[in-house]
Amino acid sequence: MDGNSVNYEDIRKEYRELNKGIKKRARKRKEYRELNKGIKKRARKDKRIWADNLARRAEEAAASHNTREVYRNTRLLARRSSGIAQYKRSLQKHQTASEERISE
Repeated sequence: MDGNSVNYEDIRKEYRELNKGIKKRARKRKEYRELNKGIKKRARKDKRIWADNLARRAEEAAASHNTREVYRNTRLLARRSSGIAQYKRSLQKHQTASEERISE
């Protein structure tokens, strides 16, 4: 064989190896996507169960005229963000305010 055909065989071999890598990455990406989808689905299901249990406990507390428990459960159900996130935001506000005072 002449030199040109050897180069084409090497190129073909490189493409074949590259193609194997692409297929493997695509397969891994698909597996990851499926796993991630399952995890998110399970998290939504767990959150739904948690909220249903809280609502049931609030209804039972309302039936027994326990307003403290009703308030606590409805507050948990209706909250928008965690206490940690609110704490971080307040810290950032205080830091920026103190930095402004220092720069003046």
